[in-house]
Amino acid sequence: PGFKSGMEKPEMKGFFEYLNIDLEEGDLVFRLLDTSGDGVLTCEEFVTRGLRLQGPAKAIDFARFQLQYVDDMQELKSVVKSLRDDQARQMQQQSSRKRV
Repeated sequence: PGFKSGMEKPEMKGFFEYLNIDLEEGDLVFRLLDTSGDGVLTCEEFVTRGLRLQGPAKAIDFARFQLQYVDDMQELKSVVKSLRDDQARQMQQQSSRKRV
């Protein structure tokens, strides 16, 4: 029952064909459509997210994703460095207090 069995129905196959989405990617498609992460697809999730997945990715979309990924990784590295620096400062302060 559920999404996987629904993928076998002619209506679902036709809808996926209309959106130009490969049926072999069923599990991935389900995860991408289930924006709430609750394991249940609402009609709104299915339609709005399905339309966004329609068709092949354009080079500009992939390039945008790459740039966002690079930016996110730089920000993450900065946050990790800051946390490590704070931790090292705290350890140094604790060490200085113990000596006094």
